[in-house]
Amino acid sequence: MAERLAGAAYRLLLWAYPEAFRREYGESMTADFLRLRRSAGGPAGRAWLWARTAADLLGTGVGMRMGWDGDREARDGWTTTTGGGDMLGDLKQDLAYAFRTLRRSPGYAAIVVLTLGLGIGANTAMFSLVNGVLLSPLPYAQGDRIVHLRQEQPRIGDDNMAFSVHEIEDYRHLNHTLTDVVEYHHMTFTLLGMGDPRLVQTGVVSARFFDVLGMEPILGRDFTEADDQLGADPVMILSNEFWQTQFGSDPDVIGKGYTMNGKIHTVIGVLPPIPQYPDENDVYMPTSQCPTRSSPGFIARRTARMMTVFGVLRPGTPLATAQKDLDGVASEIARDNPDVYKMDTNGYAAAVSALKEDLVAGARPTLLILMATTLLVLLVACANVASLALARAVRQGQELAVRQALGAGRGRLVRQLLTESTVLSLAGGILGVVLARASLGLLVKFAGRFTPRAFETSIDGRVLLFALAASVTTGPYSTTSVWVMVVGSTTAGRCPPSGAPTPRAPRWDAPAPATPVGRATGPMPGWSPRRCPSPSSSSSGRVSWAGPSWPSRRRTSGTFRAGCWSRRW
Repeated sequence: MAERLAGAAYRLLLWAYPEAFRREYGESMTADFLRLRRSAGGPAGRAWLWARTAADLLGTGVGMRMGWDGDREARDGWTTTTGGGDMLGDLKQDLAYAFRTLRRSPGYAAIVVLTLGLGIGANTAMFSLVNGVLLSPLPYAQGDRIVHLRQEQPRIGDDNMAFSVHEIEDYRHLNHTLTDVVEYHHMTFTLLGMGDPRLVQTGVVSARFFDVLGMEPILGRDFTEADDQLGADPVMILSNEFWQTQFGSDPDVIGKGYTMNGKIHTVIGVLPPIPQYPDENDVYMPTSQCPTRSSPGFIARRTARMMTVFGVLRPGTPLATAQKDLDGVASEIARDNPDVYKMDTNGYAAAVSALKEDLVAGARPTLLILMATTLLVLLVACANVASLALARAVRQGQELAVRQALGAGRGRLVRQLLTESTVLSLAGGILGVVLARASLGLLVKFAGRFTPRAFETSIDGRVLLFALAASVTTGPYSTTSVWVMVVGSTTAGRCPPSGAPTPRAPRWDAPAPATPVGRATGPMPGWSPRRCPSPSSSSSGRVSWAGPSWPSRRRTSGTFRAGCWSRRW
C-alpha cells in the first residue's frame, strides 16, 4: 500500500512535464524512483529522497514547459533525475558552492537573512498566539466537555443574564445532560496578616468547581461540600502566581491563617500553574464565606443574581442535545414562576455553549486579521528578497553562462540556486524564531485584553514546525524570478542544427579559459562534454561543448580517442 501511494505521488509530480515526455519516460522513471525508495533506508533517508526528487522534477518540468516542449536539442541542457545518483555527494557540493558564493557577498547574505528573519519572525510570533488561543485544546482534563450556561431575556436584548441561587439549584437538579453544575463570581477583599493590608482579587466558587476544570491543588486539598455549608470554618486556596510572588513558593503556607472580612481564613491548598478562568484571581474562597452570597436575604430572592454557571456534559452527549434539555428546564422554571419571568414582555430562555468557544469568541477576529497581515508582510519580504536575488543573478549572468557552456545542466543550476536560497531562508528562520521569542511577551499582554487563553501562548513544537515550513517555503518563493532567468537563459549547450557549421571549440590540450570556473580544480558538478552530430566533428579531432544528453533508458560509456570524446551506445 505504501509503495502504491508513493508511486501515485511520484506520477503526480511528473505532471510538471509535458505529456510527450511523460509517455516516453514516465514509467521507467517511476520504476527507478520506487527502487531507490526501497533502498533509501529509514524515514530520514526517504524524506531526503522525496525532497531532492520533488525539487528535480518540479524545477526541470517547469523549465521544459516554458519553452522546450518540442525541442529535443534545447532540452539537452537539462539534467533530469528520479532522485538517484550520489545524493549525499551532490548535497555536499551544492552546500559548499552556496557557502562559497555567499562568503563572496556578505552584504547580500546579511540583508536577505535580516529581511526574511523579520518576516518569518512576525509570522512565527503571530502563529504562536493563534496556536495557543485558537488551535490548542483547553488545558483542563475534560476541557472538550465543559460548557457555559447562560440565561437570556430575548425580548429586551439581554443574552447573558446572571444566575441566582434558586436558579442554580433548579438547573442543577432538573437537567438530564450535565454531570456537574458549578458557580463562580468575583469580588475584591482586603487580606491582613502579610504585613501591610493588601487588596486581593478573590474568586468565590462552589464545591467541585476545580474538579469541573480538572485542576487539582499541587499542595493541600480542594474545597469540599462541607466547606460550602453555612457556618463552615473559613478556608481559602491560593493561586500559583500569588503563592510564588507573595509567599516565595513556601510549602509551609498550608495551614496558616490570614484575616479577610473579619474572619481568619486558613490556607488549605495551592493551585497548579495553569491559566485561570473566568478571571485571574489571587485567592479563592467557598460560597459560604462570601458575605453577600451567604446572606439569608440574598439566598431567598430568586431575582438576586450575580453568579456565572458552568457545567460538564455527560460523556457522548452532543451540545445540541444539552441545549434541547435546558430549553425544557427553562420552560419549566418560567411556568412555575410567572411573576418573575415575564414571558410576554421580557421572554426567558436558556443557552449553552462550549467553554472553548466562549473563551476565544472575542479574540478570533482580531487574531485572524493580524495573522493575515503578517502573512502579507512575509510576502512583501519575499518580494524584496526576490528583487535582490534577481539583481544579483544579473551580475552573475556570465558565470552562469560559462558553467552551462562547460556542461552544467540547467536542472543542476536550479538545484544549486535552491540550495543557496534554502540556506539563507533557514538562517532567516532561526533569526525569526529568536525575534518571535523576544516579542512574545508584548503579544501576550495585547491579546490578554481579549481572552485569558493568551497566557497559554508559548513557542512549542508546532510553532517551530511552522517556522521551519515558512523558512523552507520562502527560500524557493523568493528566488522564483532567478529560476525563470536560469530556465530561460542562453541556449548554451545546444548543438547547432544539422548542416550548420560547427563552431570551433577548445582542444583538450588548450589552456583553460581565464574565468573563475576555469580556475576551479576538477570538473564542474554536472559537467559532461558531448560531441555534436556534425560531419566536421569526426575529423577535426576537436570537441564541441554541450550539456548532458537527454535521459535515456540505454546506458552509455565513453572512450577518449585521438584527442576527442566519442560515445559508444
